[in-house]
Amino acid sequence: NESPHKKSDVLSHLKGSRDVIPKLNETYKLGNATIKVIDVSAEQPNDSLVLLINHGDTNFLFTGDIEKQAHSRVASVLREMSDDLKAGDNLIKMPHHGAYNSDRFLPDNASDNSLATLISAAYAKYFVISVGSNNKYKHPHQNTLDLIEQVLDMDELNKATHLFRTDYNGNIIATSDGNKITVTPSKCA
Repeated sequence: NESPHKKSDVLSHLKGSRDVIPKLNETYKLGNATIKVIDVSAEQPNDSLVLLINHGDTNFLFTGDIEKQAHSRVASVLREMSDDLKAGDNLIKMPHHGAYNSDRFLPDNASDNSLATLISAAYAKYFVISVGSNNKYKHPHQNTLDLIEQVLDMDELNKATHLFRTDYNGNIIATSDGNKITVTPSKCA
């Protein structure tokens, strides 16, 4: 996002790269896929660049480390795209290593603030949680796992083939043929 200290950290590692700061709602082509910038806010400490990659009837939502404050912003944008998302095979990389944040940190005028709202707006069938083994924060949070399991149960999807965690499954590769997403973990849980 537009945070200047983060930008300089990234650029120092990408010698010869040009500096592009994505703007909200911009789109980029990547082969047959389109990348749409969903959120760029840098107001909260854990705000992140949020991207939606579309390839045919498949969508991949990358949420970075967004927390409770950004869930409603992102869910609102996704709701505007709901017809396209409902029809697709969708994957969400869960926010902030599967953290679950409480409402007490939200501004009084915030609405639609739950992680459940974000998950619902993404119409996800596949969930990926990037998290280290035995981390000091005890991520992912049980409430987050419970929300995901509720969605999978409602859609009659198997947890073993639709929920992936890097602490259990190692590297996770998700591919799209434009019709369907295939998720391949490097190890079985």
